[in-house]
This record gives sequence, structure tokens and C-alpha cells, in this order.
Amino acid sequence: MTDRQYDIIVYGSTGYTGTLVAQYLALNGPTTLSWAIAGRNHTKLQSTLTSLKSLPGFADRKEPGIAVADSGDKGALLEMVRQTKVVISTTGPFLRYGTHLVEACAESGTHYADITGEVPWVQDMIAKYHDVAKSTGAIVVPQAGYDSLPFDLGVETLVRGIREQGKDVKGVRFVIDKIRGRPSGGTLETIANMFETLPLRKIREAMTPYALSPLPRTPTATAPEVVVDTRSGEYIATSFTERMNGAIVERSWGLLNYGSDFSYREYLNVGKWVYGYFAIGLPMFVMAMLATSPGRWVYRKMVRETGTGPTKEERESGCLLARVEGESSDGSCKARVKITGKQDPGYGLTSLMLAEVGLCLAYKMEETRAKTIGGGVLTTACLGEPLREQLEKAGFLFEFELVN
Repeated sequence: MTDRQYDIIVYGSTGYTGTLVAQYLALNGPTTLSWAIAGRNHTKLQSTLTSLKSLPGFADRKEPGIAVADSGDKGALLEMVRQTKVVISTTGPFLRYGTHLVEACAESGTHYADITGEVPWVQDMIAKYHDVAKSTGAIVVPQAGYDSLPFDLGVETLVRGIREQGKDVKGVRFVIDKIRGRPSGGTLETIANMFETLPLRKIREAMTPYALSPLPRTPTATAPEVVVDTRSGEYIATSFTERMNGAIVERSWGLLNYGSDFSYREYLNVGKWVYGYFAIGLPMFVMAMLATSPGRWVYRKMVRETGTGPTKEERESGCLLARVEGESSDGSCKARVKITGKQDPGYGLTSLMLAEVGLCLAYKMEETRAKTIGGGVLTTACLGEPLREQLEKAGFLFEFELVN
């Protein structure tokens, strides 16, 4: 891919999150970065470019190009992706707008990452394009934003650290201790669109433990629970995102061989037990609402419009504090990964994460386990240490420690 014009193309640059990603690259990417902003509307892209050029500190950087391609026009998408080493996309809902772009990248050997959380769509991309991408060497990395990079890379960091002690890993627990941020209209619409587009059977199938893993495994039945956290003494409740993130973590289990004793649970620190049952019950109520057409109508009246999101002040006041805990199969080694992010997870951190994944694919792919695997629909965990080093330089920390 040395003859390609661009290192990275940001597809969806005129949307709320896409603009944040473009701003991040404009100010934090290498000064030598050759990149472009892309979407379907040239006028809006030109407006985005004008806003980027007005950013403080932009004068010393390369001006991005503009690429125009509609998400439904595969020919235009192929022409676009053949110009670049990497495409990073924020154009959702991905069930509606994402498939042709993944197909084009897989066929042309162009690396790809996105911020979807639509697990059924990811399952379809694996079925349709994993082998195609592997044949061309394309590395396709879905769910590379808050859904599900911190969870996936956090678990990989824990597994790696325990294995450096000469041990295999068993039960892994991810605990979100503090999260502050607000969802955008696009994210809320994506949830409704998934329930509107897919039968419930398909959603349940994709969310089944290990459904996305390349290795078959009989799942162990688990149920939502509220329990006392032995570390803090406070109550923690099963997170409503456990299956969304767990699907990716369990794919990494199969791709990277975490061992036969591995299991994954995800919790939210709720403080008091009554809040725990509320944290479990409210998402169940919303999911039941979304399963019906009248319920989706009510839901859409209640949430933000697409294209809107948190203010800059809201993003900068957000945070993510979490930990991944686990032990070796023989119980002799216990460890923890402390995860710290100082922005709103859904947008400030997500734009940082997606941009850094793109930079990793453009500049450090040869150092990753994804390169060893040889391409396909992979996970952020397959980018491992090179990606983690980039994120930590950007202020998003993954700190491993033994706790024996």
C-alpha cells in the first residue's frame, strides 16, 4: 500500500462524531500525516475543512483532501478506499449505511475501523467479509470506540500481564466505577434502528456468548445480578452493555487464545443495592419498548435528534474510571488493570480512540498481532501493545498491577 495517496480517510467527517475525529487528527496526528475527510456532500465537507483550517495550531500541518462517496454507491466507495491505507468510519447506523464500505475495504486490501455497537451487524460482517479481508490482507476492526475498545483492550492487557507470570487466566471481571457523559442523537437512533430493522431472534442470536468467536464454545448460563464488590464494599450490578462488549471480548478470546478457563462478566458500580436493580430494570424496560413500533415512536420523541450531541464543556467534564480484575487458573496470581480516561467516553474518548486505531493501522500495523493473524474481521485487542502505547501517550491509561 506504499503507493496510496492517503494514510487515513475519515468517512462521515461532517457528522457530530466524525467532526470530532477529524479535529483530533488535525491537531494530534503526525505533522507528516497525509489524510482526507470524506462523505456524500461536497459542500458540507468543504465547510468542515474550513472549520479545521481555523483551529489553533493547524497552520503547521498538512491540509486534508476531500473525497466524495455515497454509502450506497459501491463503485464510488471502491474508488475512494483504493486511495488510502486506512478508512475510519463514523457513519451510522451501520446496519443502514456501513456494509458497502466494509465490503469495499475487504476487497481492496484497505484497513478499516469504526465505532459501531451493532453486534448483529458485526456478526454479518464476519460471516460475509472475514475470509475476503484475510485473502487481501485487510484488517477490519469494528467497535473501536467506547463500544468496545476499553473493555476489549483492558481484558487483553490483563491476560497479557498474567501470562507474563507464566499463568493462564480464568474469571475476568470488568467494573465501571465511574462514568460521566451523555449520548448523542445518532447513538440513540442507532439503537432504535437495530430493533426496527432486525427480528428479535437475530439480535438474541448475535448476543449469545461466544457467537462471534472463531472457536466454538458452549456458553455458561449467567443472569443479571446485584452483588457486593469485595474491593470497595459497594454494590455493583450487571452492566446492560455486558453482551455488547462481551461479544467482542469473546471474539478476542478465540482469535488470541485466552485459554479454556476464561470467562467474562461486566458490572457497573451503583453504590446502593436499590440503584442496582434500577440499573438492570430500566434497560430491560427500554428494550421492551423498542421491540414494538409504538414503543419506538415514543422513544424517538423522547431522545435527541440525530446530528446533535454533548457540548464541548460537557465532553471535557466527562470521565471514565474502570478496572479489569482476574486471576490465574491455579489461583496463585491475581491482577488488575486500572483504566482512566478524562473525557466523555461516548464522544471525547471515542473520537480519540478511533483516531488512534486509525493511526495504529497506518503506522504500526506491522508490530501487531493482527499482522500475524494475517487480516480479516478482527478486534482492537489484536492491535495490543502498539495501540495501548499510543492511547497512553494521548492520556487514556491502562495500568496493569499484580495484587497478590
